[in-house]
Amino acid sequence: MADDLTTGELSRRIDDLVRRMEQAAKDADDRLTKLASDTVPTELWRTQHRSLEDDVKELREEVRVAVRDAASRIDRTALERMGVLNGRIDALDKRLSRHERSHAETGAWSRNKKLAVAVAFLGAAATIAGAWIAAALAAGGVH
Repeated sequence: MADDLTTGELSRRIDDLVRRMEQAAKDADDRLTKLASDTVPTELWRTQHRSLEDDVKELREEVRVAVRDAASRIDRTALERMGVLNGRIDALDKRLSRHERSHAETGAWSRNKKLAVAVAFLGAAATIAGAWIAAALAAGGVH
């Protein structure tokens, strides 16, 4: 029988099969060992993730407090500056009112003075014109 294997041949084939199976098992074990070394253990990942979540919560709270404090500081500063500005506006309004009253009184006096000067000028002009007319009539007319 040509297809029959001898015991030596059969033994060699079995040994070869065992070697290949051992090598495949070793290769699979090496791949699993490499994968395990590259992979973070689940519990470690959970711990790190919780720590990161805690850090984010803490930062959110710090930002919230900082924003609240900044807004409060801005409000206080705005109110203080508004108070200062209102005081300055009130002082300016008082000065402007005094100035307007003073100017109104001075303006009235100035108008009265101008009116008096104009009346005096008109009176003087009328007197000169009357004197000239009288002189012209006394001389017998204008030639």
